[in-house]
Amino acid sequence: MGAPETESTFAGLEDDYQVIRFRIGWGTLSILSFAAILAIQLFGRWLEISLVRSIIATALLAIGGLVLGLIGLKFGRARGAARVGVFLNGAVIGILLLVPLVSGILRRLG
Repeated sequence: MGAPETESTFAGLEDDYQVIRFRIGWGTLSILSFAAILAIQLFGRWLEISLVRSIIATALLAIGGLVLGLIGLKFGRARGAARVGVFLNGAVIGILLLVPLVSGILRRLG
């Protein structure tokens, strides 16, 4: 007589573990592009990246993130993440457009 065969080494835990599936959609990629913008701003100071390169990289990532978010709004299943991505990347683009305008006005006043 041999020992009984079991499916799991832990008694009663056969059905407790499920496969976790991550779906990386358009909205998630849009939020990840915003996270990359934050990383550029943080690590750019430490790595001494020039200001012009930092602004160009930020603008390109923000435009790309905005496009990915808009695609996610049109075709994606998780539209909530796409909305957040569009908002965050749109805010970055808005700030990038306002900075030269405000600095020009302050130069004329000062």
